[in-house]
Amino acid sequence: MFRVAKTFLATISLFAASFAGAELPPSAPKIVVRLPAARDTFPADTARVSFTVLHTRDKNWLQVQNEPVGACQILQVDSARGLVAPLDSERIETIAFGLQAHRDVRVWWRLLQEYGKIGCSGVGASRYMVELPPVRKNETSDSVYISWLPREIEAVGPKGRVDRGFPEIVDQAGNTTGVVCPVYDCMMMCYASDSAGRSAIMKTIGEQFRQGLPLVRIGSGGAPVRVPTDIHDSFAVASLGTLSKWSGGNLAWTEEIPIRTVRAWGGNVPAEWKASNGRRIYEWRNGSVCCDGCDSICEPDSRAAGISSGGIRWTVSNDSTQHCDMDPDFDPGMATDLSDDWLILPDSSEVRSGRLATTFRNSVCAGRNRAWRVQGDSITVACVRVAVADLEAAVGVSPRAVRFAPRVLSCQTGISVSSGLPEGERWTASVRDPSGRILSSHSFASPEAQLRLDAKGVLLVEVRSSRGSVWRSIAR
Repeated sequence: MFRVAKTFLATISLFAASFAGAELPPSAPKIVVRLPAARDTFPADTARVSFTVLHTRDKNWLQVQNEPVGACQILQVDSARGLVAPLDSERIETIAFGLQAHRDVRVWWRLLQEYGKIGCSGVGASRYMVELPPVRKNETSDSVYISWLPREIEAVGPKGRVDRGFPEIVDQAGNTTGVVCPVYDCMMMCYASDSAGRSAIMKTIGEQFRQGLPLVRIGSGGAPVRVPTDIHDSFAVASLGTLSKWSGGNLAWTEEIPIRTVRAWGGNVPAEWKASNGRRIYEWRNGSVCCDGCDSICEPDSRAAGISSGGIRWTVSNDSTQHCDMDPDFDPGMATDLSDDWLILPDSSEVRSGRLATTFRNSVCAGRNRAWRVQGDSITVACVRVAVADLEAAVGVSPRAVRFAPRVLSCQTGISVSSGLPEGERWTASVRDPSGRILSSHSFASPEAQLRLDAKGVLLVEVRSSRGSVWRSIAR
């Protein structure tokens, strides 16, 4: 018993001596304890610091990038500000006509060591994004430039490290080139007689029918829908993001407008259509994580692997990008225009696919290709109003896609619906807002009914029976 205790005490003494710095016999094992560093860790000499600036009409964001970083090292930007005096004392800041004010920027950054996070050992690069505040016009002025453009960046890092360089600029505003968009003035002048205008539309629709194609009345099918797209598609991210490894993990979408067939003449057509309005959306997806404790971006994009990301998440779209030319691919007013019904003449490929690729697109002076707005059950062609019912009678066809034609009117208490169905035939009326949310839904057996509701704005009314479903839009 005494020998066992003696051996145990000797072992304890050796263990304690290892922490006291005492030398141990060569045969004794050394116990090494490594604790995570509590202080910032200085990057390797090979680390490269780079910068990207997102410039919009009234704000700037700076993304600082560092590669390589050590395992579990995370880039942190503590502060950033624009400088009144340029970094190069010999450079004179001038503002040319039509250009933005330029300012150099100083940013302070560091690398944080974060042990114990799942997956952090696989991180080899890091980025961090901050919003840049407005800059002063000069040292003695209290006024600031709301719209300005960063020029040279000075990055102050740990242990006195200083890096300088020019950022990659993502010019989302399109206002840095000094080009002033021309102003177009459209003036409609009518020279043709009423009879000539009527003859022209009848001839156009007649030619459509001879090709076996329909005349279709369309209306809104609901709120715009975002469609995910590849962030490495140069067209999808033009003016909104970058094409580099540093865009890994960000998100991009296009936008589609759902459209419903209200009525059709002369051919079978899809019940629903889609049309792209050319809107592009991009999210600078900083600060995102894939699971508790993860510091790397979780996205099925292999190009995002090994990049940690922190700072602001921000979404931009080409709505505010400068568009000088009449761009048929960008049609921000498409959804708003569908608050009214339209008559369209789709081509054969559009009928087959259900996608309006060229029909209903913007044309000169805010017109639409092969499309006429329905106002009060009439359309206007060459300054001549033509009733939709006259078009049907003239071409000698009856509606095919829909076998009843309900009407909706706004009233003081809500919406009045005339179903177009005989007494006793049951039907349901549902009212939705532009996002698709149901505001009211009731069934009836009488030809006419009133739906009580307080909602204002553009509403969608669906009238559904055993004969099918018809959509109407109404503003109240």
